[in-house]
Amino acid sequence: MEGKTFKEYAREARKRMKSGFWQKMRAEREQAILEALRNGQSIAAVEAQFKRKIQCAICAKEDEQKILDDEAFYEKVCNVLESTDLLMSPLAKLIDHDIYDNLSERDKQNYILKLSDRFVQMKQRYDEEHPRSIDLAF
Repeated sequence: MEGKTFKEYAREARKRMKSGFWQKMRAEREQAILEALRNGQSIAAVEAQFKRKIQCAICAKEDEQKILDDEAFYEKVCNVLESTDLLMSPLAKLIDHDIYDNLSERDKQNYILKLSDRFVQMKQRYDEEHPRSIDLAF
């Protein structure tokens, strides 16, 4: 599959502008912010959610599978973080053994490093979307 040309990207952007895409997104965002304020939720989480929503809407066809994979991985991370079990290594719960078990030692190391990076990104997202009411400083 070839990449799009600059002209195709410009055509899609013009189409979004003419269709009222940005006005609709702005109105939805403002409504979500008002709702978050009423419920005492974090505005930063709403902003992050809308950033992802816009990215998904613009890149839906190209990155659809990546987005689905990220959401499935995010659900796994949420389950690990919300688990009451004491985990020494949360990555152990996130490893896909169908893939991992068939890798060479070097590829296993690369897999763990990439998994670790994804976990950190998803944990940051989780922290934005689930702010703790009490942060204890130790």
